[in-house]
Amino acid sequence: MKENQNRAEPIIEAIYEYEASEGSFPGKLDELVPEFLASIPTGTYGEFFYSTNTIDGFILAFRVRSGQRWSYGCGYTANASTWECGYGD
Repeated sequence: MKENQNRAEPIIEAIYEYEASEGSFPGKLDELVPEFLASIPTGTYGEFFYSTNTIDGFILAFRVRSGQRWSYGCGYTANASTWECGYGD
């Protein structure tokens, strides 16, 4: 889990840099390349999920696999400026 959060940090920093430059969060992560990031890092189990909305500002999330199942996911929200993780199927 911590490894994915570490991999996500450059993305989060680039999102905030984009917002400072453009006045809003990017609509999709690809808008960060190449000006704010050379490429979009991936998590240990694939791509990060990214979404913007008026409540959270933006959400950057990933899922974690335990054996053959997806066991939980974690998300960073801009308004909370923190990671939250939850368990699921």
